[in-house]
Amino acid sequence: MRQFVIAISHSAKQQKSTFCVIPQNGIELITGDGDPKGALAADYLAAVDGHGQEDLFYGYDGDDRATSADNTNYLKNYLKRSQQAGNTILVTDYCSTPAHCADEKSVVSLLKKIRRDASHLAELDKSVADLDSRLESAFYELSDVADEFCNYENSLVFDQNRLQQVEDRLSLIYNLKKKYASSINAPLSEVFDYFENAQHYIEENGEGNNYKEKLEGEIKKLEKELLFSAEILSKKRKETAVILNNEVNEILSKLGMNGTKFEVSIKLKSGNNLQQNCGPYGKDDIEFMISANPGNPLLPLAKIASGGELSRVMLALKTIFAQTDSVDTLIFDEIDTGIGGEVAVAVGLHLKNLAKKRQIFCITHLASIAVYADNQIKIEKTVSGEITSSNVHVIEGEERVSEIARMLSGDSDTQQSLEHARLLLSKYSKI
Repeated sequence: MRQFVIAISHSAKQQKSTFCVIPQNGIELITGDGDPKGALAADYLAAVDGHGQEDLFYGYDGDDRATSADNTNYLKNYLKRSQQAGNTILVTDYCSTPAHCADEKSVVSLLKKIRRDASHLAELDKSVADLDSRLESAFYELSDVADEFCNYENSLVFDQNRLQQVEDRLSLIYNLKKKYASSINAPLSEVFDYFENAQHYIEENGEGNNYKEKLEGEIKKLEKELLFSAEILSKKRKETAVILNNEVNEILSKLGMNGTKFEVSIKLKSGNNLQQNCGPYGKDDIEFMISANPGNPLLPLAKIASGGELSRVMLALKTIFAQTDSVDTLIFDEIDTGIGGEVAVAVGLHLKNLAKKRQIFCITHLASIAVYADNQIKIEKTVSGEITSSNVHVIEGEERVSEIARMLSGDSDTQQSLEHARLLLSKYSKI
C-alpha cells in the first residue's frame, strides 16, 4: 500500500478543491533532472512538512472566513487585524477607566479629576454650574466609550505564534503562485490544477525503471522492424536504379549527349557494426552522378554539370517519371538554358513526342523549340506611365511567322528571316 502525504483546505473539503496527493515513494522520480512537475511536488512536500493533514487555513476563527478554495483574503485580513492589535491596545489604555486600567494618565482618569475640581468650583460659583453639568455628561459618555473599547480589546485574541503562522502561510501561497500560477494575483486554483497535472505525470511514470526497460524493449523491436523495411526499400532502389540509368542514358543520347553516362549512386548511411543509421527515407544516401565525356569519372551531377546538361537531364527524368505519375500537365521553365542549334532541335522534338501523352507548357526563348508547339503564346511586358503590366495572347498565322523570325535573328522585317521562319514552321509544327 502506498504511503501518502495529504493537505486539504477546509473549504476544499466542501468544494473538492484540494492540494493533490503525492506518493512518498515517488519523491525521487519527481524531483530529478530538473523536471518542473517534480519540482512542484518537492516544493509542496517541503511546504507541508510537519503539518500532516493540517489545513492551509485551519485554526483561524471568524465568521468572515471565505468558503472558496483560495482563502488568501481571510489570511490577509487576519494578518492586518493582528498587526493593528498593538495600536488598538494603546487607544484603549488612553481611554480606559481606573476600573479597567491602573494608568492614572488615561483620558477617563484625568477627566474624572477635572470633574471633581469643577464640582467644587460650581459650589462656590453658581455661574459655572452649567459647565460642570456638561463636563459630567462628557465624563459619563467618555466612560461608556472607554468601556466599549475595553470590551473590544477583550474580544481580540492576539497570538504571536499564530500571527507568525499566518505570515508563513501567506509566504507559501505567494511563492507557489509566483512559480506555478500565471501571476501572483491569480487564484490558488491554478496551483491546484498544475499540481493535478504533476500527479497525473507521476502516475503515468510511476513504474520507474520497469517502465524504462519496457520502453527500451519497444524501441529495440521498432528498430528491428525499421531496419528490415529499410533493407527491402534499399534492395528495390538498387533494382530500379539500373532501369533508370539505362532509360536516362537512352534519352540523353537523343538530346545530343552521346558519350554521357548517368548513374544513380546508392550508398549506406554512416553507421557502425552495432548500429545501422536510418533516416526518414531509409538507410541509403542517394546521389545522381554523371560523366559528361567518355573516360571521365562519375562525379556528382549537382557539382559539375553545366546549365545545358542539367536541363537535359531534368527533361529526361521528367519524361521517365511522367510514365508513372498521374500528373496530366508538365511545365518546363526555360528548359533550353545553355543549349542551341541541333541540341535545341532535339529537345523540341522530344517535348513534341512527350506532348502526345501529356499537356506540356514550355517557356522558351529558342525558335528551334517554339516551332514544335501546337499553340504559341506570346508574353510581353509593357510600361504605361508608372504602371508595368504583362500581356499574354495567342499568336497565329503571319503574326506567329513574324515572332519566330524575331526569335531567330532579332529581326522580323527582312524577307530572309520571314522565309526561314516559314520553313521551320512548315517542317516541325505539324509533326
